[in-house]
Amino acid sequence: MTDMFNYFRRKALKERCEAIFGVKLMESIHIQAVIFGVIVAVIGTAIVFGLPYVFGEETSEAFEAVIDNPTQIYDGDTIRDVRVKLLPIQREGASAGNGEIWPGLLLKDGYLYTVFDLRLAGIDTPELRPSTRNPDGSRRSQASRDAEKTASKRARQALVDLLKTADYNVSISYPEVGKYAGRLVAEMWVRTGEEKVNVSAYMLKNKYAKSYDGGKKPSWDFGP
Repeated sequence: MTDMFNYFRRKALKERCEAIFGVKLMESIHIQAVIFGVIVAVIGTAIVFGLPYVFGEETSEAFEAVIDNPTQIYDGDTIRDVRVKLLPIQREGASAGNGEIWPGLLLKDGYLYTVFDLRLAGIDTPELRPSTRNPDGSRRSQASRDAEKTASKRARQALVDLLKTADYNVSISYPEVGKYAGRLVAEMWVRTGEEKVNVSAYMLKNKYAKSYDGGKKPSWDFGP
């Protein structure tokens, strides 16, 4: 039964690859290896030949990206499932379709996207789920935790409002792998009218965030 399941799984993957990339694959070929090779080639091509230049010199290496739903904005510095455009997948006779073709890789409307959770570079905002302990290990008061939750909700709403002005279309630059699995740290930019806004700088300027370099988190004065 397992062998039969694996056979049909490989067959479905083979047909999916043929439809997406407009090529015929040999029956004996290892489908997972083909997909991995295609992914490496596609992403390598994107890196070598460059991605869309979005917001001028400040972000000349920026990736176009979309936040499909404001509920993906978790708090003032973290956004889940950001969809970043890599490059078009358009071949004569190919029917790309839509959907996930590999964990974190998505085909949509003729483009290949990567999907990941993103933390805004250079800032830290109050936590939506505050710690129950102070830095010295003592128990933290409920009033302090409630104050942080309130500040976190304000920061999140400020981020939602800013991104909404750009219809949740943004650009991502200087992405790096974060210290938590599955999350990247990157700069984010939005265009509001004729102005280009660095999201982290906006959050700092309006005192929704504090500077953060990835080490020890800054302290917030919410009481003991």
